[in-house]
Amino acid sequence: MTDKPHAAGSAPGNDHFNDALQKIIPHKPSDIIARLMAELKPEAVEVTARRSRQFSGKNPQVFLLLQGAVNLHRQSDDLLMTTIYAPHIIGLAELLHPVGQTYLHLEKDCEIHVIAGSKVLQKLDQHPMLWADVSRILAYQLHFASLRDLHLLNNHAYDAIRGKLLELINAPESTRLDYSALRYIQERTTLARSTILKCLSDLKTGGYIAMEKGHLTQVFNLPQRY
Repeated sequence: MTDKPHAAGSAPGNDHFNDALQKIIPHKPSDIIARLMAELKPEAVEVTARRSRQFSGKNPQVFLLLQGAVNLHRQSDDLLMTTIYAPHIIGLAELLHPVGQTYLHLEKDCEIHVIAGSKVLQKLDQHPMLWADVSRILAYQLHFASLRDLHLLNNHAYDAIRGKLLELINAPESTRLDYSALRYIQERTTLARSTILKCLSDLKTGGYIAMEKGHLTQVFNLPQRY
């Protein structure tokens, strides 16, 4: 381990991932999401069945997440790519460029509505000014996806663990209560359980994180190297 622990966010420097995280999360375009959602919701139908929802290239759908959270998984290996929190509009990229390689797993107590992609396109054609809202939402999602990949596209297990710990501590409290740190990291990476556990133990012993019954409660200035 290197560096001495400081309170999270108190030690500026070359922590590019955390710096980017703090620039993206607080600037979610919630007003724009709400405005577009208000236009689409009258023609949407509430999803009541809690089965997974796969994105289809043939019949694209757009999901309006009003409350709670959903998990986006990669279809090929079920890897949990990201957790999406309300309010949000999901499926705009698939609507414009269908790929169909992911699916949504609905978390408990989430409220989500679905609308056919054809109806969304019709609404956008009728109100062209809404395309600007679509662009802003897609830009936010692109930045968030790039941020996620920043700590995953390398060969260092610690970078992935460090990135996921920073994600988790910035997630809603309900997520930190529902997920142990081990489970959160394990579901979102391809790392071995033993590797994650050893790293978490070392970070806790070194005073870089605090955990209670396996749940992350505090993150200090995590070392850049391990």
